Amino acid sequence: MDLFQPLSPLKTRLTSAETRQRCVRSFVAGVGERAKIEEIRGRTDGEPGMSKEDGIVQWLLDGDVSIQYQVHRDLLSSDRATQLKLRKRIEKEGWGAKFLDARQESGHWGRGFYQPKWTSTHYTLLDLKNLGLPRDNKETQSSVGMIFNEAMGNDGGIHYARTPGWERSDACVDGMVLNLASYFEPARPQLSRIVNLLLSVQMHDGGWNCEYVHGATHSSLHTTVSVLEGLLEYRKTRAGHREEEVKQAEKEGREFILKHQLFKSHRTGQTINKKMLMLSYQTRRWHEQMRIVR
Repeated sequence: MDLFQPLSPLKTRLTSAETRQRCVRSFVAGVGERAKIEEIRGRTDGEPGMSKEDGIVQWLLDGDVSIQYQVHRDLLSSDRATQLKLRKRIEKEGWGAKFLDARQESGHWGRGFYQPKWTSTHYTLLDLKNLGLPRDNKETQSSVGMIFNEAMGNDGGIHYARTPGWERSDACVDGMVLNLASYFEPARPQLSRIVNLLLSVQMHDGGWNCEYVHGATHSSLHTTVSVLEGLLEYRKTRAGHREEEVKQAEKEGREFILKHQLFKSHRTGQTINKKMLMLSYQTRRWHEQMRIVR
């Protein structure tokens, strides 16, 4: 998939029904072209009759059970029973089990909701969601409940810092919490409050920017992709709350990203940050090209 093509063809590709699978296959092909790992090279070049793509898929299937699950879901389109069997194993073995084992009696990872930042409760829950941990896992549901019971602000957003006198939440955090909470706790009524807030702070250009509280007037790709992921996961709950408005907000958010051709400055037309062109994980709150085309 050529991301340096004009806007119109790019938009056509991004809105096709097969976009997700095509993008994942492009990623797999990219790994085959760029990887320097001897094991991959041996599989792709050393087995007669095996295509490069099949070699990479097999290498992925030899990895963590969470990777196996996503390969069967996104690349192989395996039957539901196979996917469910793999998914259930995520909380019992591999990376998923290690994350869950690190959960403390307090219900937190790290020192709380957002400290230390990348190993905190917030980002660990997001990682577990991305790994494909079963939605009904009781430990993660309990920790998600703590977020709403202890960190929900009067504006409907999430206030981890609970700074006295500060009542405006961070749109990035709100989008990510909407994303993970809609996954683990889809029936939680407070989700609609986050949706209300995010709809109210959408900017005139169609996107979002967590710096709106400090006077920002142009949206951020980083914030926008986090909010779009949250709104999409929320719509999957079929709650029906302001559904048409949510769909319109998503459309405008996608248009904002497309106007930037995924990673380019609206001022200079140049790449905003070369890291946006990397195929990386974990993306945390940062925007990168594969995250948005997924």
